[in-house]
Amino acid sequence: MKRLLSGLCVMLGLILLVGCQAVTSTAMIGDKSEKVAQAVQGVWKFNDAVFYAKATGNGRVDLSTVQWKDDKWQLQTFTLYATTLGDHAYLNVQPVENNASQSTAKPSDKEAKDAPVPTYAILQLLYDVDSGARTADSLVVLMPRQQAFESAVTQGKLPGKVDGKSEGKPAPHVHLTASAQVLNAFVQAAGQKLFDDAHPQVLTRLATLSQYDD
Repeated sequence: MKRLLSGLCVMLGLILLVGCQAVTSTAMIGDKSEKVAQAVQGVWKFNDAVFYAKATGNGRVDLSTVQWKDDKWQLQTFTLYATTLGDHAYLNVQPVENNASQSTAKPSDKEAKDAPVPTYAILQLLYDVDSGARTADSLVVLMPRQQAFESAVTQGKLPGKVDGKSEGKPAPHVHLTASAQVLNAFVQAAGQKLFDDAHPQVLTRLATLSQYDD
């Protein structure tokens, strides 16, 4: 879990003195969308970080960047699942080693039983589902409103847990365990109040990666 949270901070360049707040979920928001994944494909810049994103089919995007850590450059790799729910698009983010779906081999019954439950960090992507184009020169990402999801869990509207809560401060991590059906219904009913449109994170396109199309 710590790897996922720190990885999300790296992905968006959000290195905060108090750590990275995040909302994670065992279910993805929405249905996988290859159209949105194709729009995400490319080389992107956010602050001083550069990200390479390649759509690999069925809404999946493999994303990599490098981070200076322990006196050397280290590769950071993530799997994103681009999805849509109603008129909105979302990114469901996993570091590769947390992604139980990486192997193409069929697991044994015991391996399937013991496999870790996938965990996704959830983000909203401002994207016109009907007319979005992969040639757009920017991606606008909205972070989840921590307090909104925290309240949903503490009030029993969504199953999950709140980690690291201290008096008078928002929790650094809210983990949702709702089924996809329950989570999607809640997100649709709550509308835009779940994501922070007052502080959008904008990634600028440097290249399209069209030379790597199959």
